Amino acid sequence: MILYCITHGASILRALIHKFKFHRQDEVVFIVDKDVSTLYCPKIEKIKYYQMPDPFEIADPDLPTEKIKEQTNKALSGYFREIDIDPRQASHIYVMFDVYNPFIVYFEVNSIKYMAIEFWRSQFYFFANNIDHLNTLKYKKVIKEMHLHDATGKNCVKAFLYSVKSRRETLEGKVEMESYDFYVNITSPQEELKRQLIEGYHLDKYDFDAVMLLNSQAVSSGNVVQFGAAMPYRNIDDDPNGAFYSFYKTVFDYYFNDVDFVLKLHPESDEKFEKAFSEFKQLPKEVPMEAFILLGKKFDIFCPAKSTTLGIYKARGFNIVYFELNIFNFIRQIHFVFLASTLINAICPPMKIYMHGIDPMQMDNFKKWVFPDFKDVEFVRLDRDNVRNAVFIMADDPTADFLDMIRFAPADCLILFSGSRVLDERLFAKQEMIYSIIDVSEEEEVDMRKCCWTVASKNRQLVDILRDFSASYVLEKSKMKIQSEPHN
Repeated sequence: MILYCITHGASILRALIHKFKFHRQDEVVFIVDKDVSTLYCPKIEKIKYYQMPDPFEIADPDLPTEKIKEQTNKALSGYFREIDIDPRQASHIYVMFDVYNPFIVYFEVNSIKYMAIEFWRSQFYFFANNIDHLNTLKYKKVIKEMHLHDATGKNCVKAFLYSVKSRRETLEGKVEMESYDFYVNITSPQEELKRQLIEGYHLDKYDFDAVMLLNSQAVSSGNVVQFGAAMPYRNIDDDPNGAFYSFYKTVFDYYFNDVDFVLKLHPESDEKFEKAFSEFKQLPKEVPMEAFILLGKKFDIFCPAKSTTLGIYKARGFNIVYFELNIFNFIRQIHFVFLASTLINAICPPMKIYMHGIDPMQMDNFKKWVFPDFKDVEFVRLDRDNVRNAVFIMADDPTADFLDMIRFAPADCLILFSGSRVLDERLFAKQEMIYSIIDVSEEEEVDMRKCCWTVASKNRQLVDILRDFSASYVLEKSKMKIQSEPHN
């Protein structure tokens, strides 16, 4: 018997590639953390699936290492008896994980030899060098003490690397190594494997020209909280994740409103996440994005923040659009940026806009995907040297340093910034604006949030002309209306 113990939805495809490379003709058992009746577990010849207990409920992560080992051993010993499998009778045992795999603990406690497979490139090296800094990682103490994630546990006899390019310094002299080259083998698979994967995942049923690829729910929601990018949500008491869902829908509204895409959720997305996007055409979340390379067709891929999955498609010339991690901060600013850009454009199309607290790279994405009227505009970081040349300045959450810098701006410079600040009235005239984020998802509109932004200049006549500026537009996918008008 050959045994694979796997956690994470996308691990199954990787294990299938590994199985076909090293055990093509053998009967194998996959123990997975997913419902075996779903597309997570494609029907493939000579593979039998079993669902493991929830890996995060087998043992309390806050207990001392010895207690975690004791609870895990007891739970998994009972599990193996229940499915009538004795791992000691297996000729080969493999483990794969993304965040945590309790079976490694079991094999270590019982001195059962096993082999570890990398889920992503240089994974073993990463955990060997970064475990102390991963403060949100559950089971961190037991992972570190038992070397569960770096393939150097006492009973780990071999490490299969994701790629020949995987870093291996921490493994040399400690464990045998071999690469299973996931990307190479998924992009040029044996014909029999390709046929079985296409049939097993039902890939031939899907017809699309563009995919919107969303990142890990856990990572993305953490980024939304960290950067304050959550959008207001009417029924937040019923669904605390609603503000997180609204973040993505706001990205769709501003950047991809005219793009006909199918949505691809991350394999670990929960049912609430799936339901929240039910109005969009979706590819099955259970099928790893890498599997669609087997279709042999080109399609566009849009991904709000960069995903490791994109590498396989980028190397093969697919059209890929992503906005890096800073998109999470920029979406917090985007309503103000859009309103400020609209006001500037109404005066005259600028050659340059000097930025403070706003990433110029994200502004380049903004002009390409959101505000094409700015296609020829150059965005420059504001500093004490170039402020004297500025005609337009845009700033988010202006600092004391910014307020000091703009004292040296030209007389006719128009300065737009989020929030309200006290300015030297001897130098500046200003007009505060209020924009409202209004929920229009139901018949009764609800004003969810009010935000201030300010128009300022040394040219008082210019400010007087702009005092009555107002704007209103609806974000269809997030069901929000943005409405700005003068304050007082």
